[in-house]
Amino acid sequence: MRWWILLALAACTSEPKVAPPKSPLLRLARTSDGAVKIELLDGTVAVRAMEVELVASGGAAVIIEDAAPGPGVPLDSVRVKMAGTNRAVLFAGDTRGVRVGSSGELARVRARAAAGGPADGTLVIERAVLADGEGAPITVELGGALPLR
Repeated sequence: MRWWILLALAACTSEPKVAPPKSPLLRLARTSDGAVKIELLDGTVAVRAMEVELVASGGAAVIIEDAAPGPGVPLDSVRVKMAGTNRAVLFAGDTRGVRVGSSGELARVRARAAAGGPADGTLVIERAVLADGEGAPITVELGGALPLR
């Protein structure tokens, strides 16, 4: 009988298990005009800078170009540079220290086939580094692949 009392007391006094906080999601999505946008969902801290490595696969060679800030995002330094076949590094930040919101579209790019015409295959964020206003890293989960057609 005593062991039931001890078991009941142990069950009542244990700390409730709480799931760890969910990391924000950085994902690719298509805009209405066919561009590829990089958006942050469920963020809790304002972003000052972002660097992502984009990788295309499954089709002919792809060129990633025309980097621009998302609509209403006041970043003055948004650029993309190819880093080999089907691989590019996108940087979005601001030299004035402007911070963008903790959620929403941060930047956008366009993907096209190197031979001309629309790109085929998929595009994925292979790696991402985001920083807050103090330069501290923001941990994010990476979204899945985006079909280029």
